[in-house]
Amino acid sequence: DALATIHSQHVFHGEISSDSVLLVGDNDEKAYLWDMPLVIANRLTDRRGEERQMQQLVKTASYLAPERARGARASAASDVYALGAIVCVAGGASLPATDTTLGLIHSVASGTWFPKVPRSMPEPLRSMLERMVARDASLRPTAREVVELFMPPVASRPTLREMPAVMLPLPTPVFAAAEVVPAPAPTAPMDARL
Repeated sequence: DALATIHSQHVFHGEISSDSVLLVGDNDEKAYLWDMPLVIANRLTDRRGEERQMQQLVKTASYLAPERARGARASAASDVYALGAIVCVAGGASLPATDTTLGLIHSVASGTWFPKVPRSMPEPLRSMLERMVARDASLRPTAREVVELFMPPVASRPTLREMPAVMLPLPTPVFAAAEVVPAPAPTAPMDARL
């Protein structure tokens, strides 16, 4: 949902890794794309954009879309690929076995490595993940399509549990009715000699 929201504003993350997703709750039932504000802040304030991206490459290389590994700019499709790759790895898919980050990038760019959707994934998640990690960016779903498949509409999500109405007793008066006291009459000016 977070990706769909930023994509609707023509903003792309471009640096998604497993470190970007924060799982919360007793059973990790909620996932947050927690680092998006940091990514945007870095882009707006850091003049070393390309240098910073190179430093992040160690974390992001396993989740790069093939077109990103070949040098293309971040896009909505590359963000969807990265999210799909994270879910595949979280579900048991193996990470590439390379000794260096550059070797990994070469494997992704050349297509010799790509995330495999674990067979244990149930439908329709399995089919959606296969589309999300498609090598051809035009075959990938949008983030909004992913949201529509996996998340209930906002209107059906409860925000607070309904509570029975509570009737409060009427307040009892603390003071008796107030008596109106007139203001004192103005006095004559004092003698200036005093």
